[in-house]
Amino acid sequence: MLWLPTTKEVLYQAKPTIDTSFVRLGDGLAALTILTGTRVVTLDYLDFIIINLVLIMILIRLSVYLQREYRRWTQTSHENSPIPIPE
Repeated sequence: MLWLPTTKEVLYQAKPTIDTSFVRLGDGLAALTILTGTRVVTLDYLDFIIINLVLIMILIRLSVYLQREYRRWTQTSHENSPIPIPE
């Protein structure tokens, strides 16, 4: 929602909900990863480092993809928007 070309009113209404949801989701996934890694799979610290590096690479790739799509979307929306006719 924050990346979509919307009005500022919609952006300010959605931002607290999105921020809270993603922070809680991230905290939950971090706790689940540690719990699973220590209790079920018995990973050591080096394994956690590798997992984190893989996750970092995935998230960087995802953010680059989202940035490209955002630029493409905003370019398309500007090209298709009607030109204001002066009166």
